[in-house]
Amino acid sequence: MHRNPPRFWGKQAAGILFLARNHALLLKRSQQVYDPGLWGIPGGAVRDGEPVAGTALREAEEEMRGLPSYELSEPRSFVWHAPDKASKFKYTTLVFELSEVPKRWHPILNWEHDDWRWFDIEEAKLHPVVHPGVKWVLRQL
Repeated sequence: MHRNPPRFWGKQAAGILFLARNHALLLKRSQQVYDPGLWGIPGGAVRDGEPVAGTALREAEEEMRGLPSYELSEPRSFVWHAPDKASKFKYTTLVFELSEVPKRWHPILNWEHDDWRWFDIEEAKLHPVVHPGVKWVLRQL
């Protein structure tokens, strides 16, 4: 079964990028979603009346159950606006920092992702199949 999200996510979406000791947790997008094969982050459309942070956490829990119970930093927020001014679409990435790369935590992925990996941040910025939006956030750090 080929599952596709709506072609347009509405006016905004949000996701989470986890960092730990110069590493970024990225998920490989499955063949069942848009931009298959790219390494990205969990995220999705903001529902009407839902806070952006709520969307990011909800999507992360849906796409990779078993979020780490490590103490998280206060998130930093990066907002990307679509280059097409007529669309008014924006994507908010919340960046959480963990004190260390979790050794015993292994995310349980849903159908939207095939794999996960902790990338060295400098490697991720240059990797040919890391989502351009993720690269943009990493360059802002």
